[in-house]
Amino acid sequence: MLAGCSSSTPPKPSEQPAQPAAAQPVPAAATPVNATVPTDPPAGASRESPAPKQEAAKAALKAPHKPARVETGPPLDRFAKCLAEKDAIMYGVFWCDHCREQKEKFGESFKYVKYVECVTPDAPRTLTPECKAQGIKHTPTWTFRDGSRVEGAQALSVLAEKSGCKAP
Repeated sequence: MLAGCSSSTPPKPSEQPAQPAAAQPVPAAATPVNATVPTDPPAGASRESPAPKQEAAKAALKAPHKPARVETGPPLDRFAKCLAEKDAIMYGVFWCDHCREQKEKFGESFKYVKYVECVTPDAPRTLTPECKAQGIKHTPTWTFRDGSRVEGAQALSVLAEKSGCKAP
């Protein structure tokens, strides 16, 4: 039996890392007459190993560019997705006013939150086996990766602090 329910400006997108400039051919007039211009050997030809710095430079040019992870979307979407990635779970029941209040703090972004409904419409006062196993007594209850939990509707700043996610 369930005891009952318990009583900004988006950040600027980070700058993309500078792309390496494409190799430009040196105009003939700019190359001194006695200068040597390194060239790659023809296919199948062998040559002595170039210096390690040259190998590293070539490897860097051949490696696929992986841009830094840029968070996109509204701040509440990013926050809700972060909570899900950090295994924060909200346990609630459909008839609970405090659960409804918690969901409203997320608005449309609540769809990204890991949420477990603890009752069914045909047994609205009987906990589901999953919620019994979690020891849910009041809703909403938030559980976190470190095993801690909080009961009741929480400020987003509290959820941020408990999960390590950046508050919106």
